[in-house]
Amino acid sequence: MTRKIALLAASALLLQGVPAIADDMPLIDAHIHYSHDAWDMLPPDKAVQALRAAGLTQAFVSSSSDLGTQKLYAEAPDLIVPVLRPYRKRGETGTWHNDPTVGDMVADLLAKNRYAGIGEFHVYGEDVEKPVVRRVVQLEQIPIILFHSLQL
Repeated sequence: MTRKIALLAASALLLQGVPAIADDMPLIDAHIHYSHDAWDMLPPDKAVQALRAAGLTQAFVSSSSDLGTQKLYAEAPDLIVPVLRPYRKRGETGTWHNDPTVGDMVADLLAKNRYAGIGEFHVYGEDVEKPVVRRVVQLEQIPIILFHSLQL
């Protein structure tokens, strides 16, 4: 029992410096969605205000549709890192790879807007080999290459 108490006390002493170290490190959230159902409840200026109040220095944002990402990026380009999802709306997470128009949509958005990557997108099993998925992956001509894929 004495050994356990000594171990706990030593751990507590070692961890005392952790908050000070963490205070010096940037806080980045690498997975935020700002989709259509959030815009009315939390307008872009309020959303950015909340992210800054949380201490974030960067927020990787992807949305369905991409308009949410673009709204936040326009509000705070120093904070928001735009990431493109290949969905027009949230319900397409399991079907986008069957839609032959997705490649053109992604190409158009990549040509029109600035992105740090493509993701998060959902791919299931053999769907990873489908032409739509391959086209989206080959389209990415972004200096910072980031793919965020959920494959089941």
